[in-house]
Amino acid sequence: MVQGIPVRKVRFTATGSKPLLRRSLGQLVGYAPAPLSPSDFDVQAGSSSQTVVTVRYFAAARAAAGLSSENVDVSDGATVADALDAIVKRHGEALRRVLAACSFLLDSVAVRDRATPLRPGAELDVLPPFAGG
Repeated sequence: MVQGIPVRKVRFTATGSKPLLRRSLGQLVGYAPAPLSPSDFDVQAGSSSQTVVTVRYFAAARAAAGLSSENVDVSDGATVADALDAIVKRHGEALRRVLAACSFLLDSVAVRDRATPLRPGAELDVLPPFAGG
């Protein structure tokens, strides 16, 4: 293993007119990534019942949550409202009050309907009202 990545040892030699600088770093050090198989993962395809969503907090929402971002596990088929319920359970009433005035971006697109479904790996931005210009 190199930096936590399974590798297999491979022997490379410089031949012909190909300079070593044109070879990949893995070739230069004599290692190449080992091919991955399904047994390398704990979860089989299609058996996941959780979706991980990254929630990013800004301004007053960041202050209420006490952090700038976090990953939230929600069930498959969850909506923006489900993710918001999960973060309120984690951070309490102060965040609930801030969320009432917030707008949201899901993968950089404004969300008007909290029933919008979440996809795995989505980014949900929590944006309190801003003043200024």
